[in-house]
Amino acid sequence: MSSRLPSLNALRNFEAAARHRSLTLAANELGVTHGAISRQISNLEATLGVQLFVRGRRPLELTARAATFLVSIQRGFEIIKGASNDLLANTMQNPLRINALPAMMSRWLLPRLHSYPDLDIAFSMATIVEPVMSDVGEVDLFIQAGPSIAPRTRSYKLLDYEIVPFCQPETVNGMPPPRSVDEFRHYALLHFLSAHPVSRPFSHDLWAQWAEAAGLVIDNQVMDYFPTFDLVYEAVLQGKGIGIGASLYIEDDLAHGRVITPVDIRARSSLAYYLVIPEAKINLPKVKRFKEWVLDQSGNSLTII
Repeated sequence: MSSRLPSLNALRNFEAAARHRSLTLAANELGVTHGAISRQISNLEATLGVQLFVRGRRPLELTARAATFLVSIQRGFEIIKGASNDLLANTMQNPLRINALPAMMSRWLLPRLHSYPDLDIAFSMATIVEPVMSDVGEVDLFIQAGPSIAPRTRSYKLLDYEIVPFCQPETVNGMPPPRSVDEFRHYALLHFLSAHPVSRPFSHDLWAQWAEAAGLVIDNQVMDYFPTFDLVYEAVLQGKGIGIGASLYIEDDLAHGRVITPVDIRARSSLAYYLVIPEAKINLPKVKRFKEWVLDQSGNSLTII
């Protein structure tokens, strides 16, 4: 008798055939052909050096040694199934770990989480556009600006990045809000400038992109820089100038009149927000559930990059 461990696939084929007492029914259950089942059983008999079925009997009849073997095999499969279920349960009990850019997290994702069925989530903040994928062991998924360039990841488009200026509805720099693009030159322009060199071009270009769409020259414009969008927003509320950012960041504030868009001109950024999932995490139930939910919230289908 060989000491080599039998093929797990051969054992599955044998167990199904023995349980059904039929090669045809076993083949139907496993989605293979009658011949494939027969070959797997023949290979298993060769590996074990033992005849498993009495030849020429219909329905199939196990030999005495095979009947004892079947009980042990079925017990083994139950142990494997139980261990898998325990592992899955432990995985589900751990919080879903999401890494996202701060403004996206606080201004779009968090206000929507009341509709998410599982609130066991742990957040970490990204400070760069493309997250460091060495964090993959600590993070289940990323929400970032732009698709991932890292290997072994899948990117799903969530939202376009539409750039819009906004200001306090009553007083800006001690004056009423501007009524035209030409009047912007009288006001301080506020925007966030990331301290990280990778994401700095992304944050720095917002006013330039919008100004190009609006026909505004801002070469000599007064600029006030802040490290985060939330600080820009607070400065806007204090009337320190006109802010710039993604429209999705201020949609609730616009609806409630806390801020206004002084002119109705918006610019489409070259970037967009993406859900990025490491391939090692793609089939985790908690990741699949969040992916379906967040894509539904964004109104996008499964667009894979």
